[in-house]
Amino acid sequence: MSYYDRPERTLNQILTTSGEAYQATGTENIWIGYGASQQFGIPTGNNDVMPLSSGEMYFGELVKEIATASEEIYIAGWQVNWDALVAPSKRLFDVLLEAAKRGVKIYVMPWDDSPPVQTYDDQTKAVLEMINEIVGKKLVQVRLAAAHADKDASFFSHHQKQVVIDRKIAFIGGMDLAYGRYDDATYNLHADAKDRYAMNRYNGCVSWTGTVDAKRLIDPDNMSGLVDNYKNPFSKTSKTNAKITQEAILAGAWQTPYEPQGGGSVGGSMLGASAETNTPMYITLDAATQPRMPWQDVHCKIAGAAVVDLARNFVLRWNSTKPATKLPMPELLVCPIENKCLVQVLRSAPLAMRMEEYLAMSVNDQKKYPAPNIKQNDIVQAMISTIGKAQHFIYIENQFFVSNFGRLAGYDGALTKDDPTEGPGAKVMADGGGFGRTMTRAMPSDSTALPHNGIVEALAERIDRAVLNSKPTPFHVYIVLPVHSEGLLNDGAIMAQVHFTMQSLVFGTQSLLNRIRRSLRARQLYKADNKCNWKIAYQESDKSYEDIDIEECFEFVTLLNLRNWAKLGSGKNERYLTEQIYIHSKLLIVDDRYAILGSANINDRSLDGGRDSEIAVLVVDTDTDTRDLKQNGKAVPVRRFARDLRKQVWRKIFGITAGGDKAANELKDAVLHPGAPASWKAIQKRAAQNTELYEAAFDWIPRNADINDDARKLPSPIWPRWETVREKFRIKNKLSYKEYNPMPRPMPFDADFWKQPQHKPAAVQLTAVKGFITLLPIRWTEGENNKIPFHNALLTQIDKSPLKVESDTQMAETTRSTATEGLV
Repeated sequence: MSYYDRPERTLNQILTTSGEAYQATGTENIWIGYGASQQFGIPTGNNDVMPLSSGEMYFGELVKEIATASEEIYIAGWQVNWDALVAPSKRLFDVLLEAAKRGVKIYVMPWDDSPPVQTYDDQTKAVLEMINEIVGKKLVQVRLAAAHADKDASFFSHHQKQVVIDRKIAFIGGMDLAYGRYDDATYNLHADAKDRYAMNRYNGCVSWTGTVDAKRLIDPDNMSGLVDNYKNPFSKTSKTNAKITQEAILAGAWQTPYEPQGGGSVGGSMLGASAETNTPMYITLDAATQPRMPWQDVHCKIAGAAVVDLARNFVLRWNSTKPATKLPMPELLVCPIENKCLVQVLRSAPLAMRMEEYLAMSVNDQKKYPAPNIKQNDIVQAMISTIGKAQHFIYIENQFFVSNFGRLAGYDGALTKDDPTEGPGAKVMADGGGFGRTMTRAMPSDSTALPHNGIVEALAERIDRAVLNSKPTPFHVYIVLPVHSEGLLNDGAIMAQVHFTMQSLVFGTQSLLNRIRRSLRARQLYKADNKCNWKIAYQESDKSYEDIDIEECFEFVTLLNLRNWAKLGSGKNERYLTEQIYIHSKLLIVDDRYAILGSANINDRSLDGGRDSEIAVLVVDTDTDTRDLKQNGKAVPVRRFARDLRKQVWRKIFGITAGGDKAANELKDAVLHPGAPASWKAIQKRAAQNTELYEAAFDWIPRNADINDDARKLPSPIWPRWETVREKFRIKNKLSYKEYNPMPRPMPFDADFWKQPQHKPAAVQLTAVKGFITLLPIRWTEGENNKIPFHNALLTQIDKSPLKVESDTQMAETTRSTATEGLV
């Protein structure tokens, strides 16, 4: 039986006597299928799916299931660290060692990283395969999975994150088995809490200033090579380097960080380190003065038929690495589809990768699946389709938000694509903070091409229908993002990411907010004169949308970041700290009915299909109920898994799960009624109050207004302590940045920042912060060029953008397909 011949729900078409099809009507189809069954999976039923909304929840379930594994364990990840903390004082190594002692076979497949990114994949391979020597059997195999992008493969990565145990239980979502992920609902900033040590005291956004006991660290590179295994034949007591290292690991040692490529601050060591250098550094966060970076992420545990597809994904990837031992393909299961949770496994998979997988199959297995002929971009198709079906609300958590935003705008030189010539961007280039950019731009394809994925367009079109509806019906989109991507804010790549995120959300001519403003302007024109050409508001050349106050957009969209604070020490040593809570989730929930979660970020790297390899699941629970989502007395259908996951996440980020003084208890009703105007207004109000408290306490965090502008009219630079007046003085007097510093006070990426407290007296008011939500600063970096000239494919995409703005008329007609619903 072919995989795609498995039974699933169908709707037979009725034909007339002449053979023509009647127009059919049926329930909406949420599933993805295309290209002669070229998608990865089909919907499977009979799945139990458990939401896991924190690293502590995920790791707790994972450790429990590994403890009962009897046959085999599959682990795939962008990053897998042998000493990742999975429970207090417990490393991933310890858990897998116990499984191997029971005879369980373990297969681990991290991404084969490429400089300048360092994920410690080689070190994980060396340490985990050491288990074979300890147990006396070859039970652990580690293969490093290379990227197989269809173009410029060196830019991209193997990004899937999944674990399969005995082909019966699977874990999938956004969490790697890596440093920093072990977190709970309190988002504790204390670096040494829960027995965190070495790189598990993780914060990639600051310069590390603490030291670590070298005796508690090991360098796994000492376990390979002739020298490391050499034993003095004239000594009965001497030990090889490999043996000494092995004994230290068994005694509880941790991985040493390596020196970053090109010098400078380690910033978490994984950002800018070279796999070839591998010079140990005995540094860590200073727990007395520095915060760890908490993580917000989601995962799920699946038992049921979908596990077969997740196992199949692993086996395909594993066998394509040309291992010594190939794994057999999982046996297909036939099960009732109308039972428990329906799950479709989705992938982003380059055609080149799919061909490698197909060629590694046996002849018999090849007969069960069609030969690959296109890339798989299941995830973006599912996201756009699901967004279009939204009736009440959409909730998004994602690590990135880079999507088609039209044309660059909001700063001088946007149209001419000039590189930064002044401000923080220019200083970073002058200081070498954009290291390697010239090399990346020399790679093939258009280095200045803009993003093309359609997430912004899909969201804007759905909001457009709500704006133009003749009978106003509440509809809202909630988006939760990191305030900036992980890394030092003076790193050129991080600055460029901020630039493209702000273009996608705010500044671009077709950004999310500007698309909403265009819809509001169209409504305004239509109401004034329904016979006028109100569609002109959508045309690229029309600027009248700029007359719409951007605040009006927040009737339809809420943009949030997450943040926490802590107080360390007392008296003269007292200091208040804050850090963003890093959103690493890749989550979409629609109407408490449909949920998509996995490894795919909102950018072209993840969604195009031809670049990073990704995996996700679309979950549709058959356990249904009705709830009053809009608090209007009208109950509408919801599905248990999606609703439970969303409520779990909201209670967590609102501080309700943490409880005590952290809880924003006024948002309990919002958790129950996500589609109600009262809910998003209450959420925005609490986020605004928290934002005001944080900005009063810390003058260096990202914000809307320039801290040096008492009138609060000027936008904040990317480095809030950057003084624009001093920059103008420097330019006027033709001084170099080495001669004159426009930022006299340090930022967290400077080691000097941590030598003294950096809070203001208003920090004592931080006890009034409730929950962890803050407003995304929509004016941050306005008028500033931070487009450090890396190859845009690293951040956005490669091919020419298909936005197709050939003419205003064509643009208007293309984007207006459903806009007139309810108006005419």
